[in-house]
Amino acid sequence: MSADKIITWDELRKHSEQNDIWVCIDGQVFDVSNYLAEHPGGSKILIKHGGKDATKEFQNVGHSSYAISLRDNHKIGVIEQKKPSVQYEKWAKHQLKINTEYTFEEVISHQSKGDIWVVIDRIVYDLSEFANQHPGGKDVLIKTKGTDALKQFQEAKHPESVKKQMKDYQVGIIQQGSQPPPKQMQIDNQIRLYLVIFGILLGFIYTKFFK
Repeated sequence: MSADKIITWDELRKHSEQNDIWVCIDGQVFDVSNYLAEHPGGSKILIKHGGKDATKEFQNVGHSSYAISLRDNHKIGVIEQKKPSVQYEKWAKHQLKINTEYTFEEVISHQSKGDIWVVIDRIVYDLSEFANQHPGGKDVLIKTKGTDALKQFQEAKHPESVKKQMKDYQVGIIQQGSQPPPKQMQIDNQIRLYLVIFGILLGFIYTKFFK
């Protein structure tokens, strides 16, 4: 492919899969698919910005002239002059969102009647708006607190239509190395919460009736 080839935003967008990554930097487009394993900063950052304009992120790192020369070896064209479409901007924003990393502890903080995050196969979903529509009820979702619910999801034998719909609710992924807290720790945290609530209640009763 000619290094001067004009590439549209829609074409750039098509190359955002793990083994097919194009990025735009300073108006130039690079195919870094074969460079992922060699990238000093790791492959994750390139995959995260696949199909998108990574100019700001590239400049923030402050790459050396040698790093820039390595990048230039992968140039395949230049991005079109017109601005990205609204659809593209919406897609790019969503892609950055779903690649946000969370720990299990952070996901657990989103487990209440009106704020329900669920982990399935280390992918994080915000099912708050979907909870009331869930055939098994929202309590089933809340019970997955602090765990990876892949086994439960598979046992439910959801149809393909549900699996596709799940993508709309993805908000991130579990950080590498993060593991579900031991069951006892979850129980201890719940007991601690109950004790705090009990203490507040006792304080209210004392203030109301004994002062």
